[in-house]
Amino acid sequence: MRGQLRSLGQSFAAAWAGLSRALLTQRNLRIHLTASCWAVWLGASLELTHAQLGVLLLTCGMVIIAELLNTAVEALTDHLIPQRSVTAKTAKDTAAGAVLAGAVFAVCVGGVLLWRPDKLLALGQSFLRQPSRLAGLAAAAAVSLWFIFGIRRKRRTHD
Repeated sequence: MRGQLRSLGQSFAAAWAGLSRALLTQRNLRIHLTASCWAVWLGASLELTHAQLGVLLLTCGMVIIAELLNTAVEALTDHLIPQRSVTAKTAKDTAAGAVLAGAVFAVCVGGVLLWRPDKLLALGQSFLRQPSRLAGLAAAAAVSLWFIFGIRRKRRTHD
């Protein structure tokens, strides 16, 4: 039993290390994660139902998972086929295409769920009436931009 717990702990540690490395090195992952947070915040602010928020979360999760898998395909392809190759390019382009397809569908789902003109107008007016909320929103936007563009870690070419 003790060995199984250690193995489970090691599995979680490896998963966390992979996620951490991807967040540090993959700007597109940070973009998707930030957009997901903003979409869920907007959905909650517009008072979506739990089911609608669930659909939004699943959709966002699908894009983030696709981006992580794309990162894995790219890393493995670069390791196995370091020279230029049509096969390697196909693998990497197809994985990137899967992320793009997922992101396009996520935008469509977000549009369907979040397009509520009356509630969006009321939300916007509430920010204009309360400058402190508007300042908080601006600060959150600044943190989002720092998260996307400010975190940089050089990729290692050899692991």
